[in-house]
Amino acid sequence: MDEHFRQPRRLWTVLADGFRLAWRSLPGVWPACLLALVLYTLAGPVITALTGEDPHGLGFGTPSDAEALVEGATAAMLLGLYVVLNLSLLLWITAIFIGAMSRLAGVDVPAEPRAALGRLPAMLGAALLYGLAVVVTAGLLGGLLGMLIGWQTDLAALAVIGVVAYLAMLLVLGPGLTVLERAGPIQATVRSVRLVLPCWARVAGLLVIVVLLNIAVALILGLIVTVLIHLVDPDRVATTLAWAVNPILATAFLVVGAGLVCSLYWDLRAREAGQD
Repeated sequence: MDEHFRQPRRLWTVLADGFRLAWRSLPGVWPACLLALVLYTLAGPVITALTGEDPHGLGFGTPSDAEALVEGATAAMLLGLYVVLNLSLLLWITAIFIGAMSRLAGVDVPAEPRAALGRLPAMLGAALLYGLAVVVTAGLLGGLLGMLIGWQTDLAALAVIGVVAYLAMLLVLGPGLTVLERAGPIQATVRSVRLVLPCWARVAGLLVIVVLLNIAVALILGLIVTVLIHLVDPDRVATTLAWAVNPILATAFLVVGAGLVCSLYWDLRAREAGQD
């Protein structure tokens, strides 16, 4: 590994290293970026087609209740299959990004698409564990606090958000660790907690900075869109956002996110080694 990543680094350095890795990896991962761009571009139209309010738009009449029920179940099944397929492809792309960025840092992690595909089952399992843990915790804690202090709904909501955010932070490295440490889903999830917990305030600070950067980007984009709506056709602006701007931003966030996971992981591992 590059000596730079063997040492604990300042928080801003960890952040900058994540962006630097993302930028330097682009020449080697542009096909994966292109695939991600296509997936994000098609997501809106596909979901709209599967959940459209008027599936009988061809003028064949109103369906019966039984037909509507069958069509609703079919649409839900197709939507579920699409979400799983889309998530799997995006995780595979993320594994390619992590592998390429690890190679740039001098870490022996397979970066080929076939090797990344081999890590996909574990990565998908870790992602599902992450989502399941967050959703179940939110549901159970929300229900419990609702019964105990139901009259203080704002306080209960803040408590649920705080606990869920803390849990999500502890598990944030799980999917990435299936590639970085070639771990299984459960092992990667437990390992994420062990790495993040001793430095949770540091990780929280990094995540807060990332959220603030996302908000800043959203505000700037919102300002530009507001100006364009007053200067050109609003429909044209909406079409451009849906088919160009949003997919490009989503792909950029995916690449940068992989870089930040790698940079944060190496920093936490260096701190863990220093504590031993």
